Amino acid sequence: KSFALTMNIVENIAIFGSILLTACVIIWFLTSRYKKVLGVGHALVITRTGGKRDVSLTGSFVWPVINQMEQIDIKRKTISIERIGRKANTGGEYEGLSCKDGIRANMKVEFFIGVNPESDSIIKVAEHFGCEAASSEKALTSYFSSKFSEVLKTVVRNFDFQELLDKRDKFREDVIKM
Repeated sequence: KSFALTMNIVENIAIFGSILLTACVIIWFLTSRYKKVLGVGHALVITRTGGKRDVSLTGSFVWPVINQMEQIDIKRKTISIERIGRKANTGGEYEGLSCKDGIRANMKVEFFIGVNPESDSIIKVAEHFGCEAASSEKALTSYFSSKFSEVLKTVVRNFDFQELLDKRDKFREDVIKM
């Protein structure tokens, strides 16, 4: 009778142990598939089956083979444009911007760009630039610097030099509008 009781206890321990082991494996599997965002100012872009993209600002389950995951940096970045003096200081073409009255204005302008922390905005940026390029300040600078430089050139042509000094808010509004 005691042998049967001992076997019953051993069977119960084996069953309990296998249930516990199975639960631990399931918990480990699920936690290993949960990917967290690197921190504030970052997001996960998850490409699901069929090409549908989802965005998470905290974390999400990512299933291998079925999903692809990329981190994207959505923090604000600074791009500086400097238009001063002559090219390479050799006496060549002027880098300064020409005003409406013909006076050249030297400028250093900083543009702040970032991604709105909204799913639609993040998906648009990820599709257009790719997550890696959108996270790289160097890549963004090479993409936007010529565009911002042209905007400055165009807007400065609409102002006299004195007007440029006196109406900085109007100048800023016109640059943002363009």
